[in-house]
Amino acid sequence: LEYNLGSLPPRIAEQAEAVANAPNRVTLTLIEKNKVVFNKRSNGVSDSNLVVSYSMAKSLTYMMVGYAMCEGHIKDLDDKVVQYVPELEGTAYGRSSIKNILNMSSGANASGAHGEPYQGLTAELRDQKTSYLDNLLKYKDPQTRLFQKVKPGDAFDYKNLDTATLMLVIEKATKQPFHEWYELTLVKGAGLERTSAW
Repeated sequence: LEYNLGSLPPRIAEQAEAVANAPNRVTLTLIEKNKVVFNKRSNGVSDSNLVVSYSMAKSLTYMMVGYAMCEGHIKDLDDKVVQYVPELEGTAYGRSSIKNILNMSSGANASGAHGEPYQGLTAELRDQKTSYLDNLLKYKDPQTRLFQKVKPGDAFDYKNLDTATLMLVIEKATKQPFHEWYELTLVKGAGLERTSAW
């Protein structure tokens, strides 16, 4: 990437500074037409640090679905998830289309804290005490708390497991681990200069 710092209109530059300086922010980079137009680090973070992207990873995952479709691994966004991940047969996620999942409208009722079906899921995943697939399979359970309140596609509901479903679709469709698809497509395509991790 090339740098073109200082090229933002003053009003946007002020807004970027305000966002970058907000509490608990560590990095903000704005890219326009393949050029970095704003780049700020804080709280001891430098370009050599790996930082957790949180919700930005959702957008990156969606981009990787696009790569999989362009390469012919995914035939149609209206395909049901179960066509790619047969293990999700009979679940709210299996009945959803890829398009529903991309729109965060799977129909699964998961909106607990941070879009998790229960508090502590992120810690359990990080500590490898559970897997995304194990959690997605809970959506066979007809309990109201975890089952569909609405039909797939009917309502937006921000949740991490929708993105996890897409990760599984990509793995099954491309026949390779998700992190390898990430390296092959996004890392290579974006020309990232430094190591990243998924």
